[in-house]
Amino acid sequence: MSDPILRLNAALEGRYAVDRRLGEGGMATVYLAHDLRHDRPVAIKVLKPELAAVLGAERFLSEIKTTANLQHPHILPLHDSGEADGFLFYVMPYVEGESLREKLDRETQLPIDEAVAVTRKVASALQAAHDQGVVHRDIKPANILMASGEPLVADFGIALAVQQAGGGRLTETGLSLGTPHYMSPEQATAERAPDARSDVYSLGCVLYEMLTGEPPFTGPTAQAIVARLLSADPAPVTEIRKTVPPHVAGAALTALQKLPADRFASTAELARALAEEGSFASGGHPTATDASRGAGSSRTGTLLPWAIAAVAVLGLAATLLTRGSSEEAEPREHRSVRVTLPPLDPPLRGELAFSRDGSQIVYVGGRPLEPNRLWVRSLSDPEVRVLPGTENPLGVAVSWDGRWATFWADSAMRKVSLDGGSPLTMVRTSNLPRGITWTGSGDVVLGMLSGSGPHGMPGLALLRDEAGARPDTLTVAEGMHHDPVPLDESTVLFLRMRGGLEIGVASLDTGEWEGTGLRGRPIGVADGILLYSVGGISDGNLMAVRWDEETRRPIGESIVVPGMPSDFQRAQLSADGTLVFTTAVNRYEVVVVGEGGAEQSLQPGEIVSEIFPRFSPDGRTLAMGADFRGISDVWLYDSSASALTPLSFGFDAHSVGWTPDGGRVRAGPSRVETMWNRPADGSEEATADFEIPEAVQGGRGVLGVEASPDGETLALVRNVSQVFGASTFDIVLVSRADPATEIPFATGPADQRQPRFSPNGEWLAYTSDESGRYEVHVRQVGGSGARRQVSRGGGRQPVWSADGARLHYWVGDRLVAVDITDSGSSGLEFGAERTILQGTYFQGGSRAVTATYDVSPDGSQVVLARQVGEGGSLTVWIDWMHELHALFDDLE
Repeated sequence: MSDPILRLNAALEGRYAVDRRLGEGGMATVYLAHDLRHDRPVAIKVLKPELAAVLGAERFLSEIKTTANLQHPHILPLHDSGEADGFLFYVMPYVEGESLREKLDRETQLPIDEAVAVTRKVASALQAAHDQGVVHRDIKPANILMASGEPLVADFGIALAVQQAGGGRLTETGLSLGTPHYMSPEQATAERAPDARSDVYSLGCVLYEMLTGEPPFTGPTAQAIVARLLSADPAPVTEIRKTVPPHVAGAALTALQKLPADRFASTAELARALAEEGSFASGGHPTATDASRGAGSSRTGTLLPWAIAAVAVLGLAATLLTRGSSEEAEPREHRSVRVTLPPLDPPLRGELAFSRDGSQIVYVGGRPLEPNRLWVRSLSDPEVRVLPGTENPLGVAVSWDGRWATFWADSAMRKVSLDGGSPLTMVRTSNLPRGITWTGSGDVVLGMLSGSGPHGMPGLALLRDEAGARPDTLTVAEGMHHDPVPLDESTVLFLRMRGGLEIGVASLDTGEWEGTGLRGRPIGVADGILLYSVGGISDGNLMAVRWDEETRRPIGESIVVPGMPSDFQRAQLSADGTLVFTTAVNRYEVVVVGEGGAEQSLQPGEIVSEIFPRFSPDGRTLAMGADFRGISDVWLYDSSASALTPLSFGFDAHSVGWTPDGGRVRAGPSRVETMWNRPADGSEEATADFEIPEAVQGGRGVLGVEASPDGETLALVRNVSQVFGASTFDIVLVSRADPATEIPFATGPADQRQPRFSPNGEWLAYTSDESGRYEVHVRQVGGSGARRQVSRGGGRQPVWSADGARLHYWVGDRLVAVDITDSGSSGLEFGAERTILQGTYFQGGSRAVTATYDVSPDGSQVVLARQVGEGGSLTVWIDWMHELHALFDDLE
């Protein structure tokens, strides 16, 4: 039941009958419904799923009770709120008419008397709420409904309830609520908790727009708007509309003062100032003429000292500083501005890229039962648009001029205009790229394309922007080069994986390259500083080092960048020093659960996006295919030393195992052509262990591999079709003795995945949806016997115990175990399910073609990833490079 209206009606049966969708905002979707108990139309607002997941039902509903007690003729009341079938909702009266936003879109400006009347009535509503200690925090035309000409303030206190319920989980810092055009300076910078004077400022913005036709500050991006509201003054109202009385114009500009102490102390004061001509000026506030004069003079020497720095990053500082003495305008203290944008919708499902000017993002996103596509969003507008023809993309990068995005899909590198149109094929290749970037000349640099080097990779490749062009090898494949990042028009930084992670520098003209000695993944260079990310550092994972642009080498020691969230996942540094980064879409911590459900975090504070773990035969060491802080590879955890170390294979490993003696680790990448193994002590490089012939791989490739205990047989999870973005898999067997001959094992129209050999190698457990839902089955390897369905109420990801006496699998959020009896000729007999543990743990989603947990050899422990919250926030950090320079200066 994927239709949200059908789900809502089922969840709210007997209480409300949902009719249709009315609209959608940044926090909620609005539906028209009928209140069955009171026989009246209502509007039901349903919080966005990602927001509801962060808040939690109990806390949000507790916080929203405060707003339910607000009573005022110009406050839209709250009828009801609750949680049903995962929906968090609240109910308000359905108001016939339009919002003030729609009215202004149609009329642009309102008659002066009407604008003043609307402002005074909204001010009265706000004052009533302020008297009860409630600040709206999101006053804007869209939240003011016009019912028979009378304003009603909607969503009153909802922003506060969201903020209080979400706490620090909404954003590490900066903006998560409100709209840039109507935010107060203190709300925009998170400088202090907004009080009633913040609503005064926002209402002043609404009044200003009703009088002039535009908000006080506009701009192409959210950063530009924030920078202007922090540093510039709005144009005097009477310069735009001469008929506005001086006391009205002066009241508007006083409400818009940057310092809360310079504004009206309350909305009641604002209402009184608008009521009587003369009372405003005599009350000690500036007249319209005074306000106009102040607007001009403040640009020269009275800017908030930290605001100039924010503007400088956006290229506005030069304009401001030329209006007066540079000595007067030089800020005594710099303050950076961090803006956290509302969650992406549809959610982020893969890679994400930013335009070099920071104005747009392009990302891989999708919704359930729909294929992933490329979506474009301007940083100044929460609305997103899809790029047609970009189904199931992998990787994405934006050209330097911001006109094109390139991606891999359907065995080809493609590019698509951000203005729309059909994608163009650049080159056909069945190999997935490991990193994409554009050059200043319009060409594309790729990692992980076909070649003769280890793992089928030639290092980096340059793809000319010409129809039918073939990629030219840039660097020799000495240790796998990927994740390129532009340094300048003729040079790229890249990640070199040989004996660990090292940042390299390569010439686009000659292909010559050299290492830098820095361990990590490059992000970019700006203002003489190189940023890069690392894993395994307890107090931060974003590093900075001074950079010599002439020698293209680091200078001095690296430092940890303060203030970064521990789970930041992707980042890009613009040429002017603006940093844009996102946190992990899903946040998990690796834990070992013992008897009785006691959890032990393996690496407290270390966040992963997914894991594919295996205990060593002696149970002392874990091998995990995992992404720790942006580094996807095989990681080893030694329980005796409590140490996490990379065992570099150089790929995103989804298939991991051990040789029977525990001396070597087996691993395969997410798209398997070869299985590799490497000594667990890292004493030798990884070597090819099992080549999978191309004829056996199938047209869409092998996405997962399970090796038999003796390593002589592989169970291949092979992609055979894609419907609505959901892959369907078959399981076939191949033997080392005859790898070119496949043995069908679990094939057909059903989706079959997650194979696991029994310890003696005689049986294979797997998951199939042949019955209409996923269930666990067991079948003899090499025998002619029929499969046995083990689970009856759903089941996924089977894992055997070390002695073969039990089989574990997931049923919903429960990990269960069944005892196994070998009855000889009668085959295996399975006992009743018993729950081992239950909770919010990572279970792999659509990518889990192999198990995402493991059980220790003695059966006493389960290793898996526990969800610790949801991320996916997108943060823009403006004017902050000077803070790094100051830190470096302190070290000298």
